[in-house]
Amino acid sequence: MYRKGKAKTYWVRFWCNGADHKFSLKTRYKSEARKKATEIAAQVEAGNFQKTALEPEQALAMSDGVQQYIRYLQSEGRAPKTWGRYLGELKSFTEFTATRGATRMDAITMLHLDDYRDHRRQSCKPRTVHHESVVIKQFFRWCRRRNLIAINPVADYELQKPRPAKMPKPTNEQVRQVLRAAVEPRMTQYAVLAFTGMRVSEMQHLLLSDVDLEGNWVSIVSRAGARTKTQMDWRVPIHPILRELLLALPKGKRKWLFTAARSSKFPNGDHWLNVKTINDEFKALLKTLSIPAGRDQDGFTIHSLRGFFKSHCVNHGVPREVVDSWQGHTMRATASDMYYCLPDDVSQDWMAKVPFSLE
Repeated sequence: MYRKGKAKTYWVRFWCNGADHKFSLKTRYKSEARKKATEIAAQVEAGNFQKTALEPEQALAMSDGVQQYIRYLQSEGRAPKTWGRYLGELKSFTEFTATRGATRMDAITMLHLDDYRDHRRQSCKPRTVHHESVVIKQFFRWCRRRNLIAINPVADYELQKPRPAKMPKPTNEQVRQVLRAAVEPRMTQYAVLAFTGMRVSEMQHLLLSDVDLEGNWVSIVSRAGARTKTQMDWRVPIHPILRELLLALPKGKRKWLFTAARSSKFPNGDHWLNVKTINDEFKALLKTLSIPAGRDQDGFTIHSLRGFFKSHCVNHGVPREVVDSWQGHTMRATASDMYYCLPDDVSQDWMAKVPFSLE
């Protein structure tokens, strides 16, 4: 290991597999150079040193690495919303490093991640910056394990998880204000979210057959092309008030429980709902009611109805395990949670006791 050039960066030179290897470690810091050299030495000793992953003229472009990673996530069955978000975040990082002259994966350093995080802090909240940083670290770890790169440039990059911000939840009175002011079909759609606790994307994908009024259940089903966030299925009892609203829905042969309005693209009006449109209209309605709207204003979004459901149920005596089951939460904090079972009749009884109201 030695220094070279005006920048005094560290280089290494060694003999492996019948060839002489010489290249820059891309750092001026001795401690970091030693770490990289030690990792290379371990690879040489283990016999898994990859020349193609190190030579600058053959190094993988960042954009190519990102595409390979996304294809891997897709093959593993990750939800489109998940890999779509990762793709956007990694593309943003790739475009940023390109402006710094680093387009190859072997050209990335911790300093690039430092600069990128500082750049993102100017327009994003701490949790967003942290999530993007975690995705970037995951990406490079995946690339290293598949020998797409010789050294993981951010392996030792330390992240401090920000404290979770307290998300505001609408009160029962605020939800009633919204439901009284909303007009159909939005009123029933808002009621479904507020009285079942499902995500708006899960409501978007509800089929007419998912609503069993005879058995008094709404089923949330993960299907091809319409996966739930957890890729799990579950069902929620129908509250008596919500039942009356669902009974009043127009009858007819349609695939989706709720459909978007007719448009030039979908003149038959048989396409599923647009989540962004629902959220925008919900926030607009909140503003007319002088209720805080939008996360930028520490206000509510359509997702806030999910938080209202959980808070309202728990605050009125419904066991948290029951509410978690209704909302499809699959995480188990303790071993005892694994043994909990919610019988159908108990689930129905608890839902009937929740004091939801439209007035």
